[in-house]
Amino acid sequence: MERLETRSFELRLAGTGDEPVLVGLAAVFDAESEGLPIRERIRPGAFRKSLESDQDILALVNHDPGKVLGRRSNGTLSLREDSKGLFVEIRPNMETSFGRDVVASVKRGDLKGMSFGFVCRRDEWHNDRREILEADLREVSIVSMPAYPQTTIQKRNQEVGDMNQQERELRQKLADLKAKHEKLLTRDNLSEQEQQEQLELAKEIRGLEAELAAHKPAPEPAPVVLTPGVDEQRAAFENYLRGLPYDTRAMATGTDTAGGFLAPDGFLNEVIRALTEASVMRRLARTIAITAGSVKIPRLDGSVTAAWTAEAAAIAPSDPTFGQLEFIPHKLAAMTLVSNELLADSGVNVEQLLAGLFGEKLAEVEEAAYWTGNGAGQPAGLLSDASIERVETASSTAIAADDLIKLYDALPAPYRANATWVMHPQTMNALRQLKDANGRYLLVDGLAAGAPQNILGRPVMLSSNIPTISAGADVIVFGDLARCYYIVDRQGLEVQRSVDRYFEQDLTAFRAIKRTTGGVVLPEACRILRMAAV
Repeated sequence: MERLETRSFELRLAGTGDEPVLVGLAAVFDAESEGLPIRERIRPGAFRKSLESDQDILALVNHDPGKVLGRRSNGTLSLREDSKGLFVEIRPNMETSFGRDVVASVKRGDLKGMSFGFVCRRDEWHNDRREILEADLREVSIVSMPAYPQTTIQKRNQEVGDMNQQERELRQKLADLKAKHEKLLTRDNLSEQEQQEQLELAKEIRGLEAELAAHKPAPEPAPVVLTPGVDEQRAAFENYLRGLPYDTRAMATGTDTAGGFLAPDGFLNEVIRALTEASVMRRLARTIAITAGSVKIPRLDGSVTAAWTAEAAAIAPSDPTFGQLEFIPHKLAAMTLVSNELLADSGVNVEQLLAGLFGEKLAEVEEAAYWTGNGAGQPAGLLSDASIERVETASSTAIAADDLIKLYDALPAPYRANATWVMHPQTMNALRQLKDANGRYLLVDGLAAGAPQNILGRPVMLSSNIPTISAGADVIVFGDLARCYYIVDRQGLEVQRSVDRYFEQDLTAFRAIKRTTGGVVLPEACRILRMAAV
């Protein structure tokens, strides 16, 4: 189980009296530790992955989650690595009493220390010296002592004192095996011998981990601050997926109804990337993430008016009117089966596997609903919205160049700069075969500035959810879809596992539930080409 550790370094006050800034080095690279029975140092780049990710990090007072000075997600906490170490800037909330108290105490010198909490992801042991190679940064804190809090010192002293030479050697061997295993994981097209080596390494790693765990009781997991949308306990979630023991407090990012938990943010990001790669609408529409059960978005229905007015004449008043759109995400679910042999093999990235499986299925169903959904228990599709103006073709069986020009001109000029054509691949094939009187292809010579994926200078996207050419069908969408259509996702992906239903087949079932919706918000930003009726 993950262990939260803390370190402390010096802090100073900068900025102005009205907008103070707490500045310090939260970690000094390659500096030997002090006050511990072992020597320890943090290597350069140890926090690189944390800083490159979108993980939220908190700035606290004495590691108290009830006293948040700032956070990375809203820009009040800035972190960067330089040649010396991890540099921290905190812009404390001066509207809180503890924020003002901290600034005053730092200014007077009562508070001098900056501490940070992290989970070690990768380290190396050289006799009695530990080198931290990769750390997952969780929080930084303003503390009253420039060293460890006393409880942490006692716990660390006892922990390190119990470590004998044999255990240190086992830890070093484990680190070496993990390095070899990770090197194989990064390679593609492994030979049969390399695949067998990978499996043997995974088994040996599990054996060493079990042997180390037997040396002493597992430490009590440290409580951490759990924030919606933040990957605070990724390892606990992965243990849950594999059916291994996990800390229930680490899974507090979701409800445990029926044994289900919300996936940490890292897992959710994998799924979102898979959806984006497969979904045309997600690339074009405006996407909004919410934490509540619904969201209301104001819409300006009537604006101010202006008119030429004579001197001393009364100015005609105007009253802007606002409407309101409400989005309520709908439930979308998917289920897949995974063999227990696969789950037992630590060489397999279970999260990545499930992200791909769920992502493909969720993307397929979502994409169809965003275009043709009826709004009843699912998103309201763009093609299902009657308020979008249709432009009719001259023929019921074919699309002519004049029809495309007419559709382009029907879209108001302000929306053309960011407009995109969306159509079925078969419709694009028909357009590619359009010729002029001399037999030259229009899509290459006349209609396209950057053939073959541009028409009249605007890009073309293909979606199999748009109807093909047939009488009365809506066959081409043209418009600024980021203004026309909104997708609203409720934050969090609920993942549940079951080992009972498919017990006789030695399979584990995984179910993913996501809540999303969508709808047209600005019909004038889009036009649709409709085939003439017979």
